[in-house]
Amino acid sequence: MDVPLGLTMPIVGIAVGYKTTVLPRKLKDIQDFLEGKRKSVKPHFEGFNGTIEKYKDMDKSWIMSSIVTEEGKRIMIREIPPILKYTSVLKKLDYLVNKYENKVRIINNSNTKVNIDIVYLGKDKIEWDELKQYVQKTFSIIITECPVFIKDKEVLVYDSVEQYLEDYKWQVIRLRYKNAEYEFNKTTFELAFNYAKELFIAFMLEKKRSNDEIDVWMKPYDKEIRDRLERLTSRKFTKDELIMTKQLIKELIVELKERGKELKESQKIFEATEDPTITRGIKSKKNTVNLFDTDDVSESKEGITIWDGKDVFDDLETEEKISGEDE
Repeated sequence: MDVPLGLTMPIVGIAVGYKTTVLPRKLKDIQDFLEGKRKSVKPHFEGFNGTIEKYKDMDKSWIMSSIVTEEGKRIMIREIPPILKYTSVLKKLDYLVNKYENKVRIINNSNTKVNIDIVYLGKDKIEWDELKQYVQKTFSIIITECPVFIKDKEVLVYDSVEQYLEDYKWQVIRLRYKNAEYEFNKTTFELAFNYAKELFIAFMLEKKRSNDEIDVWMKPYDKEIRDRLERLTSRKFTKDELIMTKQLIKELIVELKERGKELKESQKIFEATEDPTITRGIKSKKNTVNLFDTDDVSESKEGITIWDGKDVFDDLETEEKISGEDE
């Protein structure tokens, strides 16, 4: 495919003993990156109005936060990050009720959409600021991406989605070459078939032919052409069809010339480009590790929920990495 459509949806876990976590991207952003119109592609969830930003300038970590608004001493939340569990939020809100006792009132009118208000009934400014900070953290989540893919039975590990897309540019070059090769071979066959068809129609128009005569005539051709010609034997041929076949042959000769030119150009570009995925591959003898569990979350020192997609094999010994030498 010209664009890796899989990146437009969340990717979690692959069945090879490695964990992978990739957040979805916007299709237009992916296309623009591959065309050199942008240098990065940040995560995108359709319909999510909150923020998604790099977490502490780390390439693989993102922090997703809801838009939390204030009105007087009332905090209003109308959505949560798509990855953050609603039940997890409720547990943290229970903590608020227990900590602040009669100073906090929670109004939860959520049904199909999130609709939560937190009203502070106290008068302590420091306490109010602490409450706002806690709520902001409660409705945020940190996601660590770990782009891991499979190519030719080998595990490819990337530092970022952008790095993967850079490699995908080579895949597009390969795709164009293979497609040009396919179209050239297809047109070559169509020309060969129509050459045979022209002779076959002329043969059939000479006189009435028996099945044995037809079988003998077709014998020199390969099976695929014979099969197609045999499907024509029940038809009554005309001189007009012979003329149309000759015209089609002329058109196919022109088309084949163009296909050959496209194939030569795409092959030249492909052969001049080295496969970049070779340096991404790693091997491991460990292949029984459980896949990433979306319930396996923890909490950062700042109190923000963390969804950790860190690769379970980060501690592999160096000899298990591809270095151009046999293991």
